[in-house]
Amino acid sequence: MEPLAAINYLMPPAPYLWRWAPDGSAVEWEDGTTVCLWVELHALLHYLQPQGLPPLGSILLVLMACRQSASVAGNSAREFASSSASAGATPAHLLRRLEKVLEAVRDLPEDLRSGLPARAHLLSSLFERIPNLQSPEDSKEILAQTDTWGIPGLRVRHRGSNGPARLLRDLKAIAGVHDRHDLRSLEIRLRTGLEFVRIHPAQLPEPPDTVSGESARPLLRQLEEHSDRELAAIASVARRLVAMLSLPRPAGFPQELPVGGISDITNRGALDRLLPSELAADDEVLMARLAHHEALYFRRDSPPDEPSAERVILMDSGIHLWGLPRLYAVAAALGLREAPKSGRKGGFESVSLHRREGRLFVPLELASVADVQACLQSLSPDPDAAPALHGFQPAPSTGHTVDVFYLTTPGWREPVGRELHRLACRIHQAGGRFYVITLSRTGAVELSVHTPAGSRIAATGRIDPGIILDSSQPDRPDRRPKDPLSNLPALIRDLDFYKQYPLPFRFPATPARPDRMFDFAHWSIGVDTQHRLMMWHQDMRTGAGEIAAGLPAARDWHVGAHSREWVVLFTGQGPGYQATALAIGMEEPTRRRLTLDSSHPFPLWMKCQQGAAILGYSDKAEACSLEDGRRLHTLILPQSARAESVVFDGRSLSLATAAELGNNPETSPRKRLSPAPPPSLPMPAVLGTPVSVGFVASGTLVVRAQGGRWELSMPEFVFKPSAKSQLTGVRPFRRTAGMELGDEPMEDTMPAFYTAEWHPECRIIFDTRGLLHLLFADGQGQAAISLLCLIGVPVTAWVAHWPEPLAGNAEWFLKSPAPAAPPAGGSAISRAVPLMQRFAALARAAPAVQDWREPPDFPPA
Repeated sequence: MEPLAAINYLMPPAPYLWRWAPDGSAVEWEDGTTVCLWVELHALLHYLQPQGLPPLGSILLVLMACRQSASVAGNSAREFASSSASAGATPAHLLRRLEKVLEAVRDLPEDLRSGLPARAHLLSSLFERIPNLQSPEDSKEILAQTDTWGIPGLRVRHRGSNGPARLLRDLKAIAGVHDRHDLRSLEIRLRTGLEFVRIHPAQLPEPPDTVSGESARPLLRQLEEHSDRELAAIASVARRLVAMLSLPRPAGFPQELPVGGISDITNRGALDRLLPSELAADDEVLMARLAHHEALYFRRDSPPDEPSAERVILMDSGIHLWGLPRLYAVAAALGLREAPKSGRKGGFESVSLHRREGRLFVPLELASVADVQACLQSLSPDPDAAPALHGFQPAPSTGHTVDVFYLTTPGWREPVGRELHRLACRIHQAGGRFYVITLSRTGAVELSVHTPAGSRIAATGRIDPGIILDSSQPDRPDRRPKDPLSNLPALIRDLDFYKQYPLPFRFPATPARPDRMFDFAHWSIGVDTQHRLMMWHQDMRTGAGEIAAGLPAARDWHVGAHSREWVVLFTGQGPGYQATALAIGMEEPTRRRLTLDSSHPFPLWMKCQQGAAILGYSDKAEACSLEDGRRLHTLILPQSARAESVVFDGRSLSLATAAELGNNPETSPRKRLSPAPPPSLPMPAVLGTPVSVGFVASGTLVVRAQGGRWELSMPEFVFKPSAKSQLTGVRPFRRTAGMELGDEPMEDTMPAFYTAEWHPECRIIFDTRGLLHLLFADGQGQAAISLLCLIGVPVTAWVAHWPEPLAGNAEWFLKSPAPAAPPAGGSAISRAVPLMQRFAALARAAPAVQDWREPPDFPPA
């Protein structure tokens, strides 16, 4: 079936104002100037299809004006109209309207006519609801025929057309743009979507003068609009803290509703306060008295207003607050200043801030952006807050309620705890209340109330550290592409081994086309739904190993093998493209991409054979070399030919008989090759879904998973089966959704994460791809260890900020040209033993969990 609709729309007469480039990759003006590339025009046409396509010539005239060539386009149209035999068929008023439209487009600001998104928006706005547009259904058919045949195929079938009639059709479309739009307000329409925008400033009263320190709302707005992304993030955290934490209501707090005794009688009020004597009248009299406000009501006595309260904020400092906790503390101080009227009519009489400098709390001013920057730049290394807490004396009571807030990090030492209790007693004697807000490095927030009788937790919450670490300007969205490794919880995303082959991880992966799997020895090779080349074992439920990631998205593909390389054949990306091949080394991390010399981007079938890519069409088959992509041979196929019958002997294509097909293993649809897989391909088993983790008496880590108990013996660093014994410091694993991967639910094809936590500074994260991450912080510092948890073989470990992996098994990380010699005093993996001992000591010292019981052992898998 001939693509007549696409030919009539896309193919210009000869000669005309514009023409296609010889290879069909671009549209050229009559003087040879490139108007736009075909890929750009293809995207624009698909964008305009839902509202109907205008004539192609009118689109190209507008694109010429976008390139500041409005005069060239107008002169070309006028010359063509005057030189054609039927010049009188082109009215002069159409040419005048063309010039006005092109000049209006040329005079637009550059941001409204440059770039693909801006030009798509411009064309959509100009040709919206003009006469003589193609219907959306016809437009869809035109684009479908174009994608099928391509520009070269349409050009071959073009038999010519009437040039003056084509020019008249293009000019009428431009005239429709001129008649429908007010060209003087074209810029306003593109920016706002409105033809006319008349905005009159509202008459607003002058805002009252703000007393310094009374409220931090103006300051938060300044921070949010500041060019420093970190300051804008602090303002965002401050507002989140205000919404997250609410102070407990003290006992005996007076009610706001007037529920006191009766103080007066009035003719206004609620029906429940109606005098009983009013009910003695009949219904009509009572309704009349109520309507005329003659009925009498009781008036209750309103409670006295609570005196205005004072708020004192004490900010801790020291080396334990360096980093994120320091930013959280400043954000919390701003947040406590922001809502001074929460729950009270009179509000706070004053809000004062103090920051610890050594052994004293000194007044701090946070009234401007410069004050916030100066506070963040001031670093005090002294970690001991006990002397400053001992020396702080609350102001004597003046009839106001004083709320004192102390901002610090969790895990303070015993002297600090004693001084906090003494300070709570002093504040209680002065008639105030004492609150402590702890801000963890991981974003955990806890509000506790301290009284002479002890302390209790009033509220908890969590701040996402990404608000500060990955924040961007509200008016400047971050357009950088998302890191595909950004969902890894530990610092292994930057290691080179992750992007190479072979990988030791098991990925939860789903084959995109199970019928296109390629059998190689005892492995099945295929492409998954995430565009990765994966290898599955016989039981696909155990996950898959990744061979290569980032495969191009294509309509169809085929997987094969050639000369110790995996070969993936892809169809073309669209019209004007050719089929491609991707060759990935089996033993070395090599990757080659070839463009195949195919006559059409969308073959009906593909396969690999004898070092060539065989591409089949309805009437022919082509063989292209897998070394350089050149076409080796073309075979004309009869209508009854099948893909299995086309064979390549290294020089030419031919059709095999049924007997030859049965004896040739190369032509079977599911072929198995005799060579064994490379030595590095077989993967040892990894730990299954974890249940709990604990320690034996010697401090060895034991992980209970579905399939058994495994202990990490040291210094060999090997996961071995563990005998049943009493464990200490046992913690359950819980599937993580939101803390490490964001708030979006995880798909089945994404890796799962399970977390066991002793406290926020000591936890284990299990990654189903075969990784165990240990994150902890103690008095000696903080560390993050990642272990490749293979069973029965030495593991490989990575430690944050250490430049090289610790290879207990060098086969499972990226091979280097010259392997480093093990350090003196033992293997490289033994350097992680002290870190593991510190982690075990910190976890075993945590209090036991009372509300969880260890489940019985699972049967072996």
